[in-house]
Amino acid sequence: MINNKTSSLIHSLTKQFTLFGLFGVVINLLGYYLFIISTSLLGLSPYLVISILYPLSVSLTFFMNRKYTFHKIKVQNKRKIIFLIIYFSAYILNIAILYIGLTIFLMPSSIVQGAAIILLGVYLFFMQRRYVYVWQ
Repeated sequence: MINNKTSSLIHSLTKQFTLFGLFGVVINLLGYYLFIISTSLLGLSPYLVISILYPLSVSLTFFMNRKYTFHKIKVQNKRKIIFLIIYFSAYILNIAILYIGLTIFLMPSSIVQGAAIILLGVYLFFMQRRYVYVWQ
């Protein structure tokens, strides 16, 4: 049997995951669209494009999730540093995924980046939920 505290936690997690996913989908679709234009039409390096788009999407994601998903008006400086470390680790993982997909598997950058967005989205949700926006 589920008690009220567990039920509240499940409800909160479901709502947060949904909002996090919604913001993630919208921001990442826009970023993915810009990635495709930059790499396919403009011929820019996928690594360069990710290096430019990443800080922009991280900033937008931080403000949207802080305000609407996790309802934090102010995040402690310690948590901001953890947030940056988490996103830096995701950036390194993104570059590694691109490198492996492009050089080892010889896949198109659009497919590799699409898969990276999905994998890293799940990673980022759970890392932020655990270390940045701690449920109280």
